[in-house]
Amino acid sequence: MTLRTAFSTILIIGLAFTGCAAKPTEDTTNANEPSHVVISTAPSLAGIPATLAVDQGFFEEEGLEVEVVPATSPAEQAPLLLKGDIQFMYSGVHDTLLAAGQDMPFKLVVPMTMTGSIDDAEPGFGNLIVAADSDIQEPADLEGRTVSVTSIGGTSYMDFVTKLQQLDVDPDEVNWVEVPVQSSLDRLSQGQVDAATSSEPFGTMAVEAGDARFLMSADDVIPDVGFLGLVTSDDYASQHPETVQAVANAILRANQYALDHPETVEKMAAETFDISPELAAQVSYPTYATRLFSAEDVVPQLERIQRFDPDASLPEAESILLDDSVFEGNNS
Repeated sequence: MTLRTAFSTILIIGLAFTGCAAKPTEDTTNANEPSHVVISTAPSLAGIPATLAVDQGFFEEEGLEVEVVPATSPAEQAPLLLKGDIQFMYSGVHDTLLAAGQDMPFKLVVPMTMTGSIDDAEPGFGNLIVAADSDIQEPADLEGRTVSVTSIGGTSYMDFVTKLQQLDVDPDEVNWVEVPVQSSLDRLSQGQVDAATSSEPFGTMAVEAGDARFLMSADDVIPDVGFLGLVTSDDYASQHPETVQAVANAILRANQYALDHPETVEKMAAETFDISPELAAQVSYPTYATRLFSAEDVVPQLERIQRFDPDASLPEAESILLDDSVFEGNNS
């Protein structure tokens, strides 16, 4: 089975229907760097830095007028990015590698979040949960059970397969099924799956409601690498390097602000997900990044995809990273 996620398949179909190839945008010089940019980001805990950068004036201080719009999925946002309707979109390194392997001209700009280096006995940002009354007590009990993931071959699937291998549990003995993220908790409560992958705050919401119980986290399977952030097109990066740098600067400042002001992040989470401040304080938040993307982030994820699918079409790690000259003077 080829481990190409639904992201890659839908992306290629979407581009075919919209006629989006790597169409160059209008060439500009540095003197005419655009001041207005549109960033598409997910309404998630990982996407909070983009909103923080607006609220705290970090984009404005970089000379930018930024509009943050909600993302639906990377597959639906990619055509808009390549047409120039948006200039930056939220994606993960994993999906960006798969898309670039299908000749999509994407560049990683700046990470919003890092993977963890946590005790896997504690809840993380990405968790596996079971029903509150489940007889599954430890990871070994997953053998012979049905576990839902968003996509076979996707990030969460690979994370938990890797974690089970690290715990000497055979992932081939688990029945992995694809379930849309918005349906996973319903499937779990209805007994259609025995366990479900869940990102925060949804796992904590289910646990606090008495519907679920935390089993394990896989945040640390590839520790301390950037995994979710902003992506732009190759054309936009080459034609607007000062804007790309300004966006990266603002996001890194917002990431540091999020680390320094957890109470602000909790307040934004409560408002975004319509939960109580008390519940927002119990959520496990991602680790916000304080440096740019580098080969250290890309290579481990590239190598893992290759281990899972030796025939996967993948780019060279350096090809999806921005040239160092774009970030001249920026601390990395």
